[in-house]
Amino acid sequence: MRVKDLAPRSVVAVVSGDSLTAVAKALAEDEVGDVLVYGGGGPAGVFSERDLVRAVADRVDLDETTVDEYMTASVVSVDWESSINDGVSKMNDFGIRHLVVTKEGNVHGMISMRDLIGVFGTASPEL
Repeated sequence: MRVKDLAPRSVVAVVSGDSLTAVAKALAEDEVGDVLVYGGGGPAGVFSERDLVRAVADRVDLDETTVDEYMTASVVSVDWESSINDGVSKMNDFGIRHLVVTKEGNVHGMISMRDLIGVFGTASPEL
């Protein structure tokens, strides 16, 4: 099975410099667990619910603190033609739960560990 078979969801994006309040609203409105942060002409990082929880625990002012201060600055991606096992391996290797899916070198979507749960619950040898 390939990453593209998971039907990667559309990317929800925010811009470098956005406040954590604005990013939290994007997460809630789009009902997603992560957003791709754009800056400097391309993807600059990924911000997840866990990052938001960390900021809240740090008691920062969500209106004044920017996404840049809490995002994961490295963007880990997987090609949409890759096997699901390749995606799982990347998640394990980098200790992350979200991957950017690329198609012909361009951002095409995102997948999360949650997307993989159903697949491995009904796993077959060809995975």
